[in-house]
Amino acid sequence: MGNESSPTGLEVTLTFVDRESVVPGEKLYGLDYEAPHGFPPKNFDTEGVQVTLHDIRPFKTKLSLDKEGFCILDLQSKMEYSDFFIRDKVQSIFAEELREAVRKLLGARGVYLHECVLRKREPTYGTPEASNPVGQPIPTAHADYTKAEIIRIIERLSGYTDVSTMTRVQALNIWKPLRGPLNDWPLAVCDMSSIDPENDLSKSDSVSPDGVVEAYVAHYNPNQRWYYLSEHMPSELLVFRAADLEKGGTVPHCAFYNPACPTNEEPRESIEFRVIAVY
Repeated sequence: MGNESSPTGLEVTLTFVDRESVVPGEKLYGLDYEAPHGFPPKNFDTEGVQVTLHDIRPFKTKLSLDKEGFCILDLQSKMEYSDFFIRDKVQSIFAEELREAVRKLLGARGVYLHECVLRKREPTYGTPEASNPVGQPIPTAHADYTKAEIIRIIERLSGYTDVSTMTRVQALNIWKPLRGPLNDWPLAVCDMSSIDPENDLSKSDSVSPDGVVEAYVAHYNPNQRWYYLSEHMPSELLVFRAADLEKGGTVPHCAFYNPACPTNEEPRESIEFRVIAVY
């Protein structure tokens, strides 16, 4: 199949934005909805690069949000699989479980959940028969927010007009599968200490019918170190940094086709929360 597992890691193809396609002085953009007829859905090209993914599992208790930028948080929820499709239960049960668990993990004064994304992979996703990519796993390496965007979000949610006067603030992504063990189109994350921010990241406007969010897209650099969690269980929450207003740093991430996935595994279903932590 070309890509295969090895003793040193999992050989896969990850998708990056091609540096050569970026027009100097032109802000990148991508539409998060079906583009109008004749309108380009994005103004950049992507490239597939073979990358070795290292498995988090052997050392999942040794990771640091301040070093690698990601860690695994174990959380046994009261929620059943079907409960995650009921908005009221997600808000009243899981959100409260998550808020308390993250507060304890970080030692934060407050944890605020400002967005929730539920994804269910269509069986044709990743094939020539696939149609609308909206709501599907995202294969292009990216980070959800720039520092400026997080400041705008905090000001909108809190009413503060000068976030710089606040104590330390972090923005985090928290991702988990709804069924497991998950091998189908899992999530890859990049060690933020292996990134050259000036050359590996470009600002890009993510455009939806509801507005525009400034994010980062990632370019490949052979110095980058990429990871995934094998046999990812629903109780294992992948927590990774989107932004830190004091220390900086962000974790590019993307979904990827896993050549080691059993052929009879159900398509991926996952849930992700975007979280702001105040210290």
